[in-house]
Amino acid sequence: MKRFIFPSAILLFLLIFIIAAPGKALAQVGATAAVAGLAVNPDYTMLNGGNVTVYCLHNGAYVTQTATTNNQGYFLVYYYGGSCVVGDHVWVTAGLGTLNGIEDAAVVQSNQIGLATVVIYVSEQDPQTPPAIDPPPVVPEFGLVTGILALVASAGSFKLLRRK
Repeated sequence: MKRFIFPSAILLFLLIFIIAAPGKALAQVGATAAVAGLAVNPDYTMLNGGNVTVYCLHNGAYVTQTATTNNQGYFLVYYYGGSCVVGDHVWVTAGLGTLNGIEDAAVVQSNQIGLATVVIYVSEQDPQTPPAIDPPPVVPEFGLVTGILALVASAGSFKLLRRK
């Protein structure tokens, strides 16, 4: 009876792995966010063939995707693998020739993925980019100070305990 426990455990583990692994792999393939919008000319016609760049601010860095507007001015960009999620902020630029514009939006929950929608009104202007990201201040001596305080506290507690 004992000799069948180990092979049965391996078989059970493999069965669970085979059943659970494809679901997890498929979940990683799906889009986590979509950015959709329209690009509109100054005369309120749709921008056909415009170049669109989407900048998603995720974990302190921009993740970019590009697209081209269709003949109705519409574009759609998907983000995969958690590179843009609900709560992130996006900036979208659109342009064609000397016509350029920029618009921003938040990624909100919509069904199973995050969604941001924008309408970009282009005009005669230079191409624009989203704001620069300011890195958080770095305090290199913080680790040293913490280490010294921990050392002093441990030495003090050791002496206090040894005294009794």
